[in-house]
Amino acid sequence: MSIAAETAGFGAEGDRARFSVLYADVESYYSARVAKYGATPRGVDWSCQATQDLRFVQLLKLCDFSAPFSLNDIGCGYGALCAYLARRHPQAEIDYLGIDLSRAMISRARAAVSRRRGAASRSARAARAARPIRSRAAS
Repeated sequence: MSIAAETAGFGAEGDRARFSVLYADVESYYSARVAKYGATPRGVDWSCQATQDLRFVQLLKLCDFSAPFSLNDIGCGYGALCAYLARRHPQAEIDYLGIDLSRAMISRARAAVSRRRGAASRSARAARAARPIRSRAAS
């Protein structure tokens, strides 16, 4: 066997090819999970909401919520951590970036963020509309 044949698949090109296959496998697996179970903990291989939330509690022990910070969520799935942060730490200033290989997961995450923004916007409009007229005139 020649040296070229023995080393085929090694080096930058071989690594790139192996990673491409791995990424495609991961993307396919999680896209199938979210198609089967939806944007739920089961869709990202957690047994239930409680175990997923426990994971978030443990991960977030590293964060100081008293000051603004950035959070890069690699493998964000359908955006459950982002939703958890909005529920549990609504006062926190967090620059959140979610990244995932699965297009289906990203699509679900974007839809969820859009729904939350819409709900927050409707809630803010309702709160403004609920203020007494004197308060609006005084400000």
